[in-house]
Amino acid sequence: MWSASGDDLIPFVLTPARLKQPTAEVPASVTVIDRDLIEAVGAQEVSELLRYVPGMLVAPEPLSNTDNVVYHGGTALVPTDMEVLIDGRAIYRAGLSSVTWSNLPVAVEEIQRIEVVRGPNSTAYGTNAYKAVINIITMHPEDTAGDQKVNLTLGNNGYQHVHLQSGFEALGGFWRVTGVDRGTDHLDDRLDPEQFGCSNGDDCADRRDSRFANVRGFYALEDGDSLDVALVASRSQRSVPDFDLDSNKVREAHHEVGFRYTSLLNAAHELKLSLYGTQYRREQTQRLYEGIAGAFDPDLGALYRLNSDAAMQVVGGQQPTALDTDDPEQVALFTTLAQRYADPSDFLLPVNAISRASTTEKRVDIELQDTYSPTSTLTVLSGIGLRYDNVYSYDYYKGEIDQTTSRIFANVNWHATDDWVLHSGAMAEISESFSPAKSFRAAANYLISPVQSFRLVYSQAAKTPDLIKEYAHWSYGIDYIETESPYATGDFYASFVADGGLDAEMIYSYELGYYGQSQRNGEAEWDVRLFHERLDGAHYLYPSIWADHVYSDNCIRYTGVEWQAEYQLSASSGLRTNGAYMQVDIDAEEGLNDGELLGMYAPFSQTLSWNQRWTPGLNSTLSLMLVENLGEAGGHNNTVDFRRLNATVYGVRKAETLDVNWRLSLQRDFTSDPYLPGGASYAQATRVQATVGTRF
Repeated sequence: MWSASGDDLIPFVLTPARLKQPTAEVPASVTVIDRDLIEAVGAQEVSELLRYVPGMLVAPEPLSNTDNVVYHGGTALVPTDMEVLIDGRAIYRAGLSSVTWSNLPVAVEEIQRIEVVRGPNSTAYGTNAYKAVINIITMHPEDTAGDQKVNLTLGNNGYQHVHLQSGFEALGGFWRVTGVDRGTDHLDDRLDPEQFGCSNGDDCADRRDSRFANVRGFYALEDGDSLDVALVASRSQRSVPDFDLDSNKVREAHHEVGFRYTSLLNAAHELKLSLYGTQYRREQTQRLYEGIAGAFDPDLGALYRLNSDAAMQVVGGQQPTALDTDDPEQVALFTTLAQRYADPSDFLLPVNAISRASTTEKRVDIELQDTYSPTSTLTVLSGIGLRYDNVYSYDYYKGEIDQTTSRIFANVNWHATDDWVLHSGAMAEISESFSPAKSFRAAANYLISPVQSFRLVYSQAAKTPDLIKEYAHWSYGIDYIETESPYATGDFYASFVADGGLDAEMIYSYELGYYGQSQRNGEAEWDVRLFHERLDGAHYLYPSIWADHVYSDNCIRYTGVEWQAEYQLSASSGLRTNGAYMQVDIDAEEGLNDGELLGMYAPFSQTLSWNQRWTPGLNSTLSLMLVENLGEAGGHNNTVDFRRLNATVYGVRKAETLDVNWRLSLQRDFTSDPYLPGGASYAQATRVQATVGTRF
């Protein structure tokens, strides 16, 4: 089955070098989540599918009611360091340096495959591909032409998911239109008010709602040329823990348009021109009820920016021992505040108000890619690109940030002999704000057979500073103020102003891998990766107005092994496993502990799955997920063990003109521990979802 003469039987991947390559020849470790696996496990969220990727950790974000996904490890709050693509378009939000996993504008039902490159891939995708790339590839419009689908999923925790899809031919092309409306109370419809410090349990809703529509079109032109079109519109709302606020909601809106023109110059030469533009708006509306009016005094805010300790002593009614009496500006501000609030009750007057922390982002990205094979054994892929990011936010930046980044890249693949495939790649990204970010990769694959190989990979990648870490001027202002105090007119007194001048983060990665397939005693496929990664100059910012500065003198070293394997026991039964074991060594900057820098880390994680086809219309899948000591690196007293069983029974009943598909999914947690220290867990240990749908 795996002979060299059967190219259609040799598995291929697309993402690592932007080329269609046999998996045994790619210069990276790749996990493919294909359509069969997506249907088998029954996940409705992309983040849940990533539990089937070695080294990936997934957990609810403790403070903002979204999901965290990290590779190997990262901060517990708003982690970064991975590039996420949908049909080649980046969805990373530059303004707040984040990906909203709970609001990805793609339906699981339309995904053909997800390719995850584990390890740095900045030579192909740029600075955000610092640690990994997640490439979500949807079904081709030509393959879904004529398909009409309706799916409805309901479950406890207020879960509902409605999916509509229509594929058709029109205007000379193939089109697919998809619409989704989904919502959930997530961990529960009410969080524990004591755990999250909410003033009223009824106001601590954990609700997530989103709806989106997307259109994908394809035109087959003359001489093998083609044009792809994509349109996206989405809206979402989620509630977040309120702390001292009466209400706290995040609303997001995303609009996108994209084009990709492919020109086949000849059998050995292809040009690809891509252009996409996005607009994204995020608004966090917070209702303050009976807050402290003095905390919104502009003079207190001015003192905080000069001397945060002295300002907090004023708020706490303490003696101003931290005040710098040699600074006349500090002394003048303190004197004014002391006179103004000689009666402490004036400082404590209640205030009711609305705060809206908003961000508007725009991005335009254009790229020209050239793929040329001068011989049957040599392929050169090169290109240039330009990306323009514009972010406006009074609350996070006190104005507008513009950044234009140009890039040039090249990747060379050479089948040097029958046994050796060599690869090298490089990318340089240049912006007016930062020093050039240069990335490089070299790899050698030794082919035991067309479907078995050893690979040796060295990568180094640079990640330019996130905008929020370089330019932040973060504060919260209030409107619609109701108070008797004449001084509660400004922003909340605490704020964070970034120092700027950050250098790029660097990662140096060494990898030895073994990939193979076999048909002896059943079909099997496996991949093992031994790795050592060193992250120099790693940045850390606690995402809050209470942050003091960006920590940038940190070094993180990961050493370990990852594995993934599939074994087809018979024509109707298969096993799958993936996992990782690693150790981490951290040199954190003074004032920062290891657990803050790496708040989401686990030395061991594994997922085991068994899929069984009982009859042509009845299938089942069991998945056991294990994560040991999930939480802060080096803090075994502040970690949790994650244990979960996913069970899915599903099938299709075919008729002449109508197919009916159904699914029953059960999710059982074997521990009541929160998924991250300081976070929460599902109130119900067992959750059930039922799906019914039609295709006609």
